[in-house]
Amino acid sequence: MNRWEHKNIHDMLVGLIGYDFGPTPENCLDEIRHSKKSMADSISRKLKLTERDNVLELGSGCGFLSYWIAQNVKHLHCCDISSSYLDFAKNECRDIGNAEFHHIKPLDLSCIESNSITAIYSLAVFIHLNLFDIYWYFSEFDRVLTKGGRIWFDIANAERLDPNTDKYFMEMARYYKADQSTISGLMQWNSSKAIDQMAKAFNFKIKAFANQSQFILIKR
Repeated sequence: MNRWEHKNIHDMLVGLIGYDFGPTPENCLDEIRHSKKSMADSISRKLKLTERDNVLELGSGCGFLSYWIAQNVKHLHCCDISSSYLDFAKNECRDIGNAEFHHIKPLDLSCIESNSITAIYSLAVFIHLNLFDIYWYFSEFDRVLTKGGRIWFDIANAERLDPNTDKYFMEMARYYKADQSTISGLMQWNSSKAIDQMAKAFNFKIKAFANQSQFILIKR
């Protein structure tokens, strides 16, 4: 069963953003869209995206980021393992002509041509991945990226985790205690040092910032 398939907008939004916008995020869509525009602008600046870029988004979710990013690049490939999220994203981006949507299997970007992508971004996806997942996604990134291609993603940094104060840790821990099968949908804390080692395995140049919780990789 795919943990990321949802039957209604409430569950979809809670799965995407939790309760950061209150108990009924479906009533806050304009506010959510505005916050995602700010994030899209930040990612665009960090990746130095231009109208010449062919971009891949891993984990397009509801398409809130996709809508803004696509307007500033040549082409955007929106990839997600969830068909319900992709359906929402397609509707969200219905007026955008240069966005293409791909329902993928985990760890598999075979729908994307090798050496065809100049930039990749992935928001709040790697926070759910273990190191095996990250290794295989890096392998796919290496395949699809052109030389000099850039990658932006974020992690939950275990080196800066305080279980007593982190607002997500105990919530995730309680879910896990109640049902260990939920592990694939829970946050996974990773080490920035381990990310560095994974990047080196594929000869990516790496830059860490924002308390070593966000990264840019460049294909050498």
